[in-house]
Amino acid sequence: MAATPIFPPDRVTIVGVVNATPDSFSDGGRFTRGAGELDLAAALAAARSLVAAGAHVIDVGGESTRPGAHEVPEALEIARTRPLLEALAKAVDVPLSIDTRKAAVAEAALDAGAAVVNDVSGLRRDPALAGVAARAGATLILGHLRGEPETMQHEVAFADVLDEILDAERKAGA
Repeated sequence: MAATPIFPPDRVTIVGVVNATPDSFSDGGRFTRGAGELDLAAALAAARSLVAAGAHVIDVGGESTRPGAHEVPEALEIARTRPLLEALAKAVDVPLSIDTRKAAVAEAALDAGAAVVNDVSGLRRDPALAGVAARAGATLILGHLRGEPETMQHEVAFADVLDEILDAERKAGA
């Protein structure tokens, strides 16, 4: 019997977000305390609540990609996400996703139980991420990002968003 696809064509897939960052734009850092230490119990409770409300996937991030955010080292991103993914793999019965732009972080997350890699940079930050996802048989989601999170608000106007994204990807050789 074939496994159920994570993103089947006959339904909208609801992705719940649980970030392990003190400066998350989606949750305001509500799963961290003090100097950024993860409140694992609160994060697990939030994930369970999202699943109970209908989320089909839980996406975990360890580096904020909010406008103006600064990049964090791989080791810190792994330290933020790996324990959460390991706990989520035991606590919820939905696929887990890692929101990262870095191959090493994706590899650690896949080892910890993630099945999806969500790269907002579209492989521009770390093209090796594609190989990590492929070797693991993971679903790969690619976003489009002008610049870096720190600078992405500098060019927010599009005349024709789809045409401009396609043109940017062609120029990048994607």
